[in-house]
Amino acid sequence: MIPPGVHYISYRINGAPTSGFFHFFSQKEVFCRKWNSSAAVFKELDQLTSTNIALPQNLKSMDSELAPYPIEDYKKWCGLSNFISRDALMRLNPFCGFVDFRL
Repeated sequence: MIPPGVHYISYRINGAPTSGFFHFFSQKEVFCRKWNSSAAVFKELDQLTSTNIALPQNLKSMDSELAPYPIEDYKKWCGLSNFISRDALMRLNPFCGFVDFRL
């Protein structure tokens, strides 16, 4: 139940500096990545796995593991993120696809 538009997904590994990536979410999009510990990055899933995860019965089983979106910020976020188009994000996103604060 996150609002459509651009979002920044951040993560931190064992006290290391925060890393993350931008993603432009479509309405009702299911976005899944798998952690690759040897490369220390999130990797895309194959099409079959992504399709299976997006099945309604599988989404319901994951609900309890997900954090709720702060509904009090929903309208504010929609108002702000509406100024960033998918094309703008594609132009401004780093070539590697993620923002890494490790030196």
